[in-house]
Amino acid sequence: MAGRKRKYSLVMLALLTSSPIVGASDWGSLSCQHWMNTHETPPKAAGGLTSYSESAILHWATGYVAGLTDANGSYVDVDPVKLTKWLEGYCSNRPTDSVSDAARAFVSSVARRTK
Repeated sequence: MAGRKRKYSLVMLALLTSSPIVGASDWGSLSCQHWMNTHETPPKAAGGLTSYSESAILHWATGYVAGLTDANGSYVDVDPVKLTKWLEGYCSNRPTDSVSDAARAFVSSVARRTK
């Protein structure tokens, strides 16, 4: 990881390190079904985010994916919109898989597309 610096906003760090539901280290063990349930919550009036859980899980997954490498040992650039769409598709087909499984599958798909 030499030469690559990560920049985290204070908001992202707060979301990664605290939660009223589960701790940041537990987000990856949540099932895709749980993520889909929180993801489908209607948007709140202020800010437009659907729910605290959804935004925290997405931030966790974005950071998690950014820490993984593809088959070539390269770090993956993460586009949150693409990751969200990937999670939606993956989780709708595999609701019992964990969010970590989905994140690793995302990295594998990026590696296949960049060969």
